[in-house]
Amino acid sequence: MATMETKKNKNGINIKVRFYINKDRHTLSLGSKYTVKQAEEIKSHVERIAQAIETGRDFSELPRATRGFLTTLADNLKQRFIACGLLEETKTDTLGSLWDMLDEHAEKMGFKEHTTNNYETARKWFFKYFSEEQQTDTVTEKDAEEFRAWLERQNNKYGKRLASTSVAGIVKVTKTVFNLARRARLIDRSPFEFIKRGSFVNKTRQFEVSTDIVSDVLDACPSQGWRVLFVLWRFAAMRKMEPLLLKWEDILWNQGKIRVHSPKTERHEGHEERFCPLFPEIRRELEDMFELAEPGAVYVFPDEIRERSENAIYNATKRIIRRAGHPAWQKVVVNMRATRVSELKRAGFSSDQRTAFIGHSEDISEKHYQIPSMLVGKEDYDRACSFQTLQTEQANPSQTEVLGTNLGIPTR
Repeated sequence: MATMETKKNKNGINIKVRFYINKDRHTLSLGSKYTVKQAEEIKSHVERIAQAIETGRDFSELPRATRGFLTTLADNLKQRFIACGLLEETKTDTLGSLWDMLDEHAEKMGFKEHTTNNYETARKWFFKYFSEEQQTDTVTEKDAEEFRAWLERQNNKYGKRLASTSVAGIVKVTKTVFNLARRARLIDRSPFEFIKRGSFVNKTRQFEVSTDIVSDVLDACPSQGWRVLFVLWRFAAMRKMEPLLLKWEDILWNQGKIRVHSPKTERHEGHEERFCPLFPEIRRELEDMFELAEPGAVYVFPDEIRERSENAIYNATKRIIRRAGHPAWQKVVVNMRATRVSELKRAGFSSDQRTAFIGHSEDISEKHYQIPSMLVGKEDYDRACSFQTLQTEQANPSQTEVLGTNLGIPTR
């Protein structure tokens, strides 16, 4: 608990706030610049800050009012807070070293290649606008707002305006960088804290991969391995590289399940693997694949496919689709995954069941993996046309005929 001491002098009232951190007494001298009411407000913030320091809590957990107070702290008062142990002297660093710190953090945390690639992309865009030599603490909220607005006007490598989802991704990573710097006490606050990143949902890129398209693509596949790969993407809704991790021991024939190893979610406890049903479309293709497998084969896919890079897999996939007579849709694997999710929902599988089969939450499913046009069909509208809840009394025939005649309306 902090206490406030006031003492009159020739300049007015001299105010001091006394408080304890780990039983050590500290004094914040406010002088005679502040009124008693203002000093009372400062005292309340001091109590919260001192308690956070004593309990080891991050300043981001402070009440919003106190966090706002700290972000608008005048330099003179800020130095007094530093002098009495309420704040640490801000370490200034360059923006370049800040992003280097993110790379180091990502390596230590074991982030996946896809995540680190997103970090690298965001870094390139960030330093098209800022300088790597600029001091970290010189970036203002105004700079952050203008940077986001600048991104919305930029073109990608194909000469088209950056998609809103791309802008959102760059802003998200940038917020991560400055939040990491704040947690490392390199800066007091993040200038990107209140900048909206935007939505990652792009409805214009949704595409239903119909069963007719799938049949054409399967016929165009150069080998059984490629047929199985497409089937697992389309009917098991596996992520892009998940099928290549499958071993024959993961195909639980008698249980009607496939054990799916998930690198994307493995760092979250309980999400290292999931079990997908051995749907009929999948079972048929896997049985044919098993007949062709080398004796003692461990992995489902041959080395010719399994050892390819992600980009090589993706490019070969698009070539097969074009060979089947269809243009390659924008999000090749994601659209197949979304089509299956929508099919399962339409078929009546519950959200818990779909989560167990597919490996994502219902919230993520609704945002990214559901195609609205698949969820409501013509038969639903036909059924709705016969669905009546308001019961009306039958009109008197004679009255109806008279009314219809007067209005020129044909009567039955």
